[in-house]
Order: sequence, then structure tokens, then C-alpha cells
Amino acid sequence: MRSKRERRPSWSTGVGGRRSWSVSASLARLVLREAGRGRSAYFACDLGQAYFIAPYQYQRRLITNTVRWAAGPKPPPVRVEAPLCVQAAFYTQQDGARTIVHLLNEVNTGADRALPENNPPQREEVLPISGIRVSLDDPRVSRATQEPEHRPLPLERTAGGVRAVVPRLDIHTMVVFE
Repeated sequence: MRSKRERRPSWSTGVGGRRSWSVSASLARLVLREAGRGRSAYFACDLGQAYFIAPYQYQRRLITNTVRWAAGPKPPPVRVEAPLCVQAAFYTQQDGARTIVHLLNEVNTGADRALPENNPPQREEVLPISGIRVSLDDPRVSRATQEPEHRPLPLERTAGGVRAVVPRLDIHTMVVFE
């Protein structure tokens, strides 16, 4: 049963037509705001650090869904389908004509993974990952290569762009779309 101070989450309209969502001012753990076409989210805790130290799937889902909401209805330009131990980051070059996606295999068979002062520990073995799918929403792309291996990757056309499959990731590799 809810106390009198606690209310159900709801949208409210504030000054200038700005919308915000929260439980109540005294109980808010997450505040979402819309202003014009922009969106912002505020966590009243260090959720990223909490997820790093003790990664619960619910925290990952909350972070992921919040970022997707804040980004708006358009899907991200790059999508990576890989196990959770793969970190991915991308950037563009040549005015968007080249997109580089970095993939990092964070599988660690050593202890103390979650302690910031011990990260990254020395790697004693590598557990390769295969079949990572990387999609890019850019129909202009005509080729993809895996670097620094200089391996051409076959491209599959998708509804909005292309997809390449990385056959093997040891520790670090890049997919370069051009």
C-alpha cells in the first residue's frame, strides 16, 4: 500500500509547456524532462558506477532504456549484436564518409574484475568471441574491413543500411565502413 506522500509516476506540464516525469519531488530517483525537441534524464545516484561495481541486469536495462528515451524515436546509427562482455564505441571521419567501430573483448578470467583500482588487470589468456554483427544505418556504404587485420568483411544490405559480421574478436578490433 502506498503512503500518502508517495504517488504514482506521472507526467506533468511545467513552465513553458515543458513536460517532466517523476514520482514526487521528495521521492524522485529518476527525473525525465522534455523541452521542445530535447529530452534529458537525471538519476539521483551514480547508477553507472553502481552498475560497474555490481552489474545487475535491471540497472543495465534502466540505463539502456533511459538513453534510448532521451535519444528520441530515431534508432542509433550503429548497432552491435554481441555478448555483454564486448564494449563498442564508434566515431566518424571524412565528414561521415567513414565510420569506425571499435570492439573490445572484456572477458576476464582473473579475479577482482569489478574493483576500479584493479581494472584492467593483466590478461593471462584470451577467450575469442565470434559472429559479432555490426550494423550501420548508412546506405552509401560500399565496403567494410576489419582492422588492423586488413580483412574485407562481406556486407549484407539492410532496410536502412548495411551489416557486417566480425568472424573473430580476440582483444581489440575495428570495423571500418566506407
